Amino acid sequence: MAKAHRLSTADALLQAYSASARVNQYLVERLHSFGWRAPSPLPKGRTVAALEDNGKIVGSPHRAAEFLSYYMVHDAHHRGQIVQQARLLGHPISQQTMIGMWQWSARAKE
Repeated sequence: MAKAHRLSTADALLQAYSASARVNQYLVERLHSFGWRAPSPLPKGRTVAALEDNGKIVGSPHRAAEFLSYYMVHDAHHRGQIVQQARLLGHPISQQTMIGMWQWSARAKE
């Protein structure tokens, strides 16, 4: 019997993050369009989309569009930190990867 390959902690975390993101994408791709805006059958439930008329996000002082903008900017901030850390460690991100990070249309099709 072959010995299983042991992943580093970083690789295991990246693999788990990737799998979780893909599960979200898989679900969203398969959710019937009716399910996005249908009222929840639960007493205090919300729609899946939670973006009706740019309403406030429950538990957040922000409206939906503001929250999504904040989330995207925050995520971009962390990407910048990763790029800087790689550079400081002597392993800068390649120019091709840097350019690829700005090719949103191509990334969205993947």
